[in-house]
Amino acid sequence: AVEEAEEELETTADEAEETLKDAGKGKMKGKEKAQGEAESAAEEIKGKGKDHQQQLEAITMQLEKENEKHLTRMERLEKLQQFANSEGDTKSAERVNKLIEKENTRYERKRERIQKREEKTLNLGE
Repeated sequence: AVEEAEEELETTADEAEETLKDAGKGKMKGKEKAQGEAESAAEEIKGKGKDHQQQLEAITMQLEKENEKHLTRMERLEKLQQFANSEGDTKSAERVNKLIEKENTRYERKRERIQKREEKTLNLGE
């Protein structure tokens, strides 16, 4: 039952994300945009139920997964950077440095979004 609820929550969240993306791109008009906003508001209200602790656990798991992903990517990039430096390939080393900057930026943005969701969930539980 817990797995079904988590799957349903993920599906609903994915649909809301797509709706918001479409609304942001101007693909939706009038009633469709209002309906998308209403669905988002309904999802926020839904989050106030007794599954609050499960939501917090899911957010914590997502943050842990994102940390693991970041560490794995950084390990790979650092290995590439060491190899490029040992070969004296400055062009490749510069490219790897740019990739490291991009990964750090991506990770920071993702972490901030997850933390904002966690704070929002904590505030809903009060």
